Amino acid sequence: MEMDAKQEREQMEYLARMINPAKWELQSFMTSRGQIAADAITGCLRTQGNTLSFWESSKDKTDVEKVALALASARQKIDKLQIILIPRTEFPPDNFDFSKTDGNTPFLELRHKHMDMVNIDMTTLCQVAEKIAPKIRNNHEELLFQFTQKEVKRLIIQGVIDGFIEIDKLDTDIKKAIKNEID
Repeated sequence: MEMDAKQEREQMEYLARMINPAKWELQSFMTSRGQIAADAITGCLRTQGNTLSFWESSKDKTDVEKVALALASARQKIDKLQIILIPRTEFPPDNFDFSKTDGNTPFLELRHKHMDMVNIDMTTLCQVAEKIAPKIRNNHEELLFQFTQKEVKRLIIQGVIDGFIEIDKLDTDIKKAIKNEID
């Protein structure tokens, strides 16, 4: 049975973003739990053209693995990957603007699951940071997915084998790293 657009939206109730959890931990110079290190914002919430990239997902591990594959296959090398899920309800349309855009990934099937938060200013970026920090600091493990380098490599290899990704669309270093296991 095919899903209509409303059912798909309801199922994809989270927005996924690649992050580095270590940057979000409390630092020794911080005097309150509400503080967020500048490195977390500049490292994990880097904007381009006042936009911030997200992927639609559910909490289902298979969906998150697809997001991980979309992100990993667009990189220059195979490396560990961490993804945070933020409930869509935390981004009410009155306060946050989104635009559907094709994701920059060789995983063609997932390109349409990408969206940009648009018209971002510093206030908006800090609001996003304030939604991420407590999820990491309070160990919301159901919203934080970590993939080792070995797991990322396995996802990419499986994506190529299953025909989701053309090996020629991968960066040269990734192709070299998986070539022996694909042939």
